[in-house]
Amino acid sequence: MEPRFKAGETVWINPHEPVRAKDDVVVQLLTDGEDQPTESYIKEFRSQSSKVLRLWQHNPDEDESHEMVFDNEDVFSVHKIVFHAV
Repeated sequence: MEPRFKAGETVWINPHEPVRAKDDVVVQLLTDGEDQPTESYIKEFRSQSSKVLRLWQHNPDEDESHEMVFDNEDVFSVHKIVFHAV
C-alpha cells in the first residue's frame, strides 16, 4: 500500500469507473471454501487479459516481486480508487 496509502486510511471506490493502467485499485480475490472471506489488496493496476490480472506493488517484501499476477478465475472484483482520506 505505501507509499501512496497509509495503514488506517479510508478509500472510496467507484464500481462504474473504468480501470486503466497506473490506476490505484481495490482487488478482491476469491478464496477456497464458501465460509472463507475474500482476500483484498490495494495495488496499482497494470493490465488484465482474458487469463490474468497484473498488479504492481511499490514496496514488496525482500522475497517478493514488484509484479503480482492472478488468474482471472480467482478475481472477484477490481474497482478504481477515486478518493482517500485519513
